[in-house]
Amino acid sequence: MSRLDGAERDRMVRNALAAAFTVGCGAALILLAIWAFWRHPVPKADLQDLVWLAPFLPAILVHDTGRYVYLSEREPARALRIDLVWVSVQLAVLLAVGLSYGLFPALLPVGWGLGAVAGATVFLLRTRTPVWRGRPRHWLAETRALSGWFTATGVVAQVQVQAVGFVVTGL
Repeated sequence: MSRLDGAERDRMVRNALAAAFTVGCGAALILLAIWAFWRHPVPKADLQDLVWLAPFLPAILVHDTGRYVYLSEREPARALRIDLVWVSVQLAVLLAVGLSYGLFPALLPVGWGLGAVAGATVFLLRTRTPVWRGRPRHWLAETRALSGWFTATGVVAQVQVQAVGFVVTGL
């Protein structure tokens, strides 16, 4: 059984989805700004194709939140279903466009994004959860204690991955 049930859980889910959508919109704006002003930060790095991910960031984060909602309800089969929708749409886009026009860098983020749109849509329709009724600030305030812990562990994990990548490319 979950720690939260009923109306309290529904409110928390709405707030989490609204926070995911809001953060996704903010991240999309940041990505668009990077694309507009800093496409080539160093000679070997080319960020111009990342712009194709920007319109899909809100849906990607809503889809991820939907997966975590199902997992927190101890419903991994439902989480798997929306992930299968996500992967199926990705594969369909890659195969259809790839076979018709060939593969190109923008196709990967577009396929990922369209898959997330489909997965998020399935989640939102099945749960009948209106994203616009949530309050992102409330979710941030209610989860503040966990945010510090998860941020710290996320930073440690990313530093490890980046360090390995740095060492491997330096060899």
